[in-house]
Amino acid sequence: MERRGEESTRFFSREEAQSLVRQLQPRLSHWMQERYAFERKVGEWRKQRDALLQRKGEIAEDALFALEAALRVEKLALEGEVASLRRVGIQPCCLWYGAFDFAETTTRHFCWRWDETYIAYMHFASEGYAQRRPLER
Repeated sequence: MERRGEESTRFFSREEAQSLVRQLQPRLSHWMQERYAFERKVGEWRKQRDALLQRKGEIAEDALFALEAALRVEKLALEGEVASLRRVGIQPCCLWYGAFDFAETTTRHFCWRWDETYIAYMHFASEGYAQRRPLER
């Protein structure tokens, strides 16, 4: 029985996962580029924030507020993308590398990275991206 607020796990055959990868690859490629751009923006925003914190006054506080609001909007957009992937059963494995899991069983996951053309790796559910191993062809 599925509890309220919990997502049920969807299981994929290798063919189903690969078909979904072909459909999603352009979107995920764009999303990963957006994520990297977001990280650069965060670095720039931190520098601007530090400069604003050194200044006193209402103008600096308004600019700081606008900067934080823009950061929140960007973050919410990225979180929305992750949520949309989860709704179709794709689990982010390691967002740093852009790796996503497709559960084959409760213990075995296909693991795909956004810049790979096909699913060639797997890992067990108790493991992560660093433990992925090649699939047999």
